Amino acid sequence: MDGRNTKDIIYEVALKLFAENGYNGTSIRDIVKVVGIKESSFYNHYSKKEDLLDYILDKFEETFLEEDDNLEEKIDNLLAKYEPSKIIFLSLRKYFIKLHNEHNRFLWQIIINEQFKKEQAANSILNINSRFKNIATLLFQKIQSAGYIDSIFEPEKLAFIFSNAVRSLFFEYILKYKNDPDISSLKILTEFFLEYVIKGDKKIV
Repeated sequence: MDGRNTKDIIYEVALKLFAENGYNGTSIRDIVKVVGIKESSFYNHYSKKEDLLDYILDKFEETFLEEDDNLEEKIDNLLAKYEPSKIIFLSLRKYFIKLHNEHNRFLWQIIINEQFKKEQAANSILNINSRFKNIATLLFQKIQSAGYIDSIFEPEKLAFIFSNAVRSLFFEYILKYKNDPDISSLKILTEFFLEYVIKGDKKIV
């Protein structure tokens, strides 16, 4: 082949086909045809098509559910250097830019398609949502402690509202990426939200 092992090539081909045609719309025959191997060779690496899907779901969790060590320290360091609005925008931008990688984008397309059929897919999305809200809560707590958010606001509620808005934008971005890989709407959302919450400079440059 080209230096990659057959199992990895099967994975990469299946990832693309599952993302584009759906899991149920892709057969083992479709996969091996693109890979250029006999169907019997598929079973040397995966016992059935569902095992391949499980492998893809595991890859999604490895890619998007990694632990962020020393999160509090990182937030403190960022607050010492930047305005809160800049920190929030740059953090979100870093995550959205992961979708510029085709492999990552395909993982998300599959996980969205399978969330109502596979418990692991649903749990992965729920875990990501929960983790994002926890990080946002911590961030808003830190920003409030630094004097940028009035005490009338509860960080947990701010995190809930903001994370749901970002999630909606994130799914829209995945759907529109092929025709419009632009994150300007992310900047607009961040500035609009923070205009009512953050004291001081809200402009993101």
